[in-house]
Amino acid sequence: MLSKTERLSRTKFATYFKTGRRFNNDHLQVVYTPFPTLHCSVVVGKKVFKSAVKRNQLRRQIYAQLRTQLHGKATGVYIVLVKPTMQKQTKNTAKEQVTTTLEKISQSI
Repeated sequence: MLSKTERLSRTKFATYFKTGRRFNNDHLQVVYTPFPTLHCSVVVGKKVFKSAVKRNQLRRQIYAQLRTQLHGKATGVYIVLVKPTMQKQTKNTAKEQVTTTLEKISQSI
């Protein structure tokens, strides 16, 4: 999990969500906005999993992947939106999807 200072607050979420550049994948969408420090947010809706336990579990897995991929290496605001097709995927597939999308972002910057 990322530290509280690296997570995006609810008040700033709407601003960066509107102005960010979107990178789509089969199972995720990442909204990226340049910023001097690192801030991340992960959104898993009820359409993905009805159970809050499963939604939070997936959210924690994605936060852990973001921490390993970005912590100390990248800056900016990353908002990860999980699509309903993710529920049929395994844990390793979710990690691969996050990794490929982050690589796509780093190449386009």
